[in-house]
Amino acid sequence: MDQAEKPQDNVSHDLTHSQPTRATERIQLLDILRGFALFGILLMNIEFFNRSLSAISQFDLTLQGWDWAAGWLIKVLVEGKFYKLFSLLFGMGFAIMLLKAQLQNRPFVGRFTRRMLALFVFGLAHMILLWSGDILHDYAVGGLVLLGWVCLIKTPRFKRFDSNKFFLKAGLLVLCMPFLVATIGGMLFGMVQDNNGALANAEQDRTIKSEADKRFAGYYRQYVAEHLDELPEHLQNQIITADMTDTIAENQQAGEVVTSVKGSPHNSVFDSSEILTEEPLQSATDSTETQPASAENDQQQAFEDAVEERLKTKAQQQFNQNKDKLGLLQNEYWQVTRFRATSVIDWLLTTPVFVAFFGLPLFMLGYWLIATNKMTQPEQHTLFFKIMTYVGLFCGLMMSTAGVLLSAQPESDIHPVFMVVATTLDQAGQLLLSAGYLGAVTLLCMSVKWHKRLAWLAPMGQMALTNYMMHSLVLSWLFYGYGGALFMQVSRFEQVILAFGILAFQAVFSLWWLRVFHFGPLEWVWRCITYWQWQPFKRLSAG
Repeated sequence: MDQAEKPQDNVSHDLTHSQPTRATERIQLLDILRGFALFGILLMNIEFFNRSLSAISQFDLTLQGWDWAAGWLIKVLVEGKFYKLFSLLFGMGFAIMLLKAQLQNRPFVGRFTRRMLALFVFGLAHMILLWSGDILHDYAVGGLVLLGWVCLIKTPRFKRFDSNKFFLKAGLLVLCMPFLVATIGGMLFGMVQDNNGALANAEQDRTIKSEADKRFAGYYRQYVAEHLDELPEHLQNQIITADMTDTIAENQQAGEVVTSVKGSPHNSVFDSSEILTEEPLQSATDSTETQPASAENDQQQAFEDAVEERLKTKAQQQFNQNKDKLGLLQNEYWQVTRFRATSVIDWLLTTPVFVAFFGLPLFMLGYWLIATNKMTQPEQHTLFFKIMTYVGLFCGLMMSTAGVLLSAQPESDIHPVFMVVATTLDQAGQLLLSAGYLGAVTLLCMSVKWHKRLAWLAPMGQMALTNYMMHSLVLSWLFYGYGGALFMQVSRFEQVILAFGILAFQAVFSLWWLRVFHFGPLEWVWRCITYWQWQPFKRLSAG
């Protein structure tokens, strides 16, 4: 792979400049797209500096007024769309590096491997030191998998897959697989169950939710006792108080009578010594123990299992949200950092799913867009981008709106099938809107007038890594305990205003910085590692 390779068909002559790419040789359209995607990512991520990451992808149904409007618009138009757009751009960057290396008979595997390993380290440091919601490590792993695939198709046995068409077909196939499975599942569901059965199941779902709500306070006390060791010792008493206060408030709103452990009034919160020394509470299943296995009790046992599962899910969600609140509001930076470090393994375990179903196929489609000159010579593919824009925006908006509407309905919390359908529609909408945004910005940039209007985004995009990290540096200081301690205190509408303020600052800062330096500070470090030699940093004209 480090030896000479024949370039793939239709590779643009624009990729023949010498490596490493100089700042003046960059494709400005891609930098504009990166700047645009970066702002979308900020609009989404800011909510989860102010809110527990365990609630990610869940629409906050408690919002009202302007906060509801802001949350709704971001959920429909922004959430999930821009990291997918960035994934396409990541694949484009990979293609530019690879195709230039092939055209010039230059080594690539070692350089790109170092580049991805460095990105993984950046992501890991970001996850521990600033914010647990990092995505850089996902891109790094996906990039290495893509590199492995490219190396594989260069071997004689897999040479038949070494074509631009295969990248397109494979990327689309993998992206469509979850929706094909959902479609087939829906058909099978309808085949094995008539309308009367569906109505009966819907009524049973309501009964399960009602029963789980009634049992939740007692179940949750036991859940807290069993999971206290997940927290540092000094936070254990605090989470008991915080959790039980929330539980009591929720049940009071529902008109239920709640008593604490040992039968004390519902407004007295028990302490950790009580919960750890008394006899364990019965589980939801034990409290209504069924008779030994018999045919007539199978249905009741299934009901109890469903109630138990719902209780466990709800308890886990509440516990995690309160755990995040207490952990992130600690006063010392080292305490919050230690708390973030405890969740690293959990987040890393989600990486294979992201890479397999979203990262890798989007990287392959991004590769295809560069290798076929779609992005390097967009004016020759106007019809392609028009179709991408109109279909992506129209169909994506319909699907995303329908998905969010379903997920915002109370019934979606009762019937699992509602949430499955909502998630499927929303994910399809995210992919289509990402394509629509890519096509729309590309078409606009074909106009000289609009290109000039959008050019202010390019410096931000050229410093995308630095600006992404800057988001976390600023927002973690504002929201976490060692800084402004505003966690869960900033409304959704205020978050949007804050995001626009950060955007304005970064636009000005990036423009100024790149007048003095060739690259952003983290981009410079990344390039030095990639090419394993010092890169020019300060512009000579800047003195």
